[in-house]
Amino acid sequence: MKGSPSTYFAAEPVGSIAPRLIELVNDCFDFSFSSGRTTKIRKSHAVYNGCTVNNTGSVSWDVIRGGEQGELLQSVENHYRNIAQNLLTLITAQRPAIQCQAANTDYKSLAQTILGNGIIDYYLSQRSIEDVIKRAVKNAIVLSEGYVKVDWDVNAGEPYMAHPEGLGEVKTGDIRFTAYGPLDIVRDEHADSYAQLNWLILRSWQSKFELAARYPELKDRIIFLDSTSERERERRVDFGRRSAETDLIPVYEFFHKRTASIPDGRYTIFLSDELVLFDGPLPYADIPVYRIVPDEIEGTAFGYTPMFDLLGPQDIINAIDTSIITNELGRGIGNVMIPRAANISVEAISSSMN
Repeated sequence: MKGSPSTYFAAEPVGSIAPRLIELVNDCFDFSFSSGRTTKIRKSHAVYNGCTVNNTGSVSWDVIRGGEQGELLQSVENHYRNIAQNLLTLITAQRPAIQCQAANTDYKSLAQTILGNGIIDYYLSQRSIEDVIKRAVKNAIVLSEGYVKVDWDVNAGEPYMAHPEGLGEVKTGDIRFTAYGPLDIVRDEHADSYAQLNWLILRSWQSKFELAARYPELKDRIIFLDSTSERERERRVDFGRRSAETDLIPVYEFFHKRTASIPDGRYTIFLSDELVLFDGPLPYADIPVYRIVPDEIEGTAFGYTPMFDLLGPQDIINAIDTSIITNELGRGIGNVMIPRAANISVEAISSSMN
């Protein structure tokens, strides 16, 4: 990373931290592209959803004409999705069994246990935590890594009081659970393992008009941010072309653990190298981002999924299907040349279906 090696980037003052963090973001994405990791993740996402990413236009729900003269009938037989969904069902079929247990037998402890079990059941069922967990597991199976962020949403809950500065109402707040994929997590690509990391940068996509309403003092600068560049689109798992017009912009959250170099930890929300929305100590006991992976790539901080090994066989199945369908549907019933001694009559060949 650029900069003075004598200065730890996480200890930079608020006016200098954002450019250093943007460097980390760019370095991580550049490494992901150059190592082929982004290509595998995007291809797995496309194949799981019945598409191809090699510009053939083949899809699992239709037979498409291809080739220079439209002479090929291209077909996708999506075994990949079926295998991934079977794995997902096996893993998530049973509901998480989370129960509170009292350390003591007094009435107060038992009452707290009953209350705790009720809260867990409420968040699992009413707040759709199970759906978030299932999405994280699916991301792990298909994309190699799944993440869940557990933080406090100050804009959730019931109205509590009027904002002292006249900015609407202050709400009670509530816990928020959000699932993320591997391309949403920026990390040190030089780390030997995920456990070695002291910091993470998490990317989400949010409406710039919503952000402008939350940070009115930065409204004009937020509104003019743009996320339609080709570089930004290539950093997502999207496939196909989308309209360039969107209100969504990338929002980056920097989390640093409490360590000897950063005793209070650090939490920074930034939109660009010049626009910081918040900067302060880490408001949680640890980084509130939890990870699930099928396997680790040894010596790195990145995960791996066996589904990647099925991308090649899926391409082979698609190619074989294309050949068969092109021959049978595209060219109709074919003729067969046979030797004279075979004693096959002209009438037998002309009648076809023999």
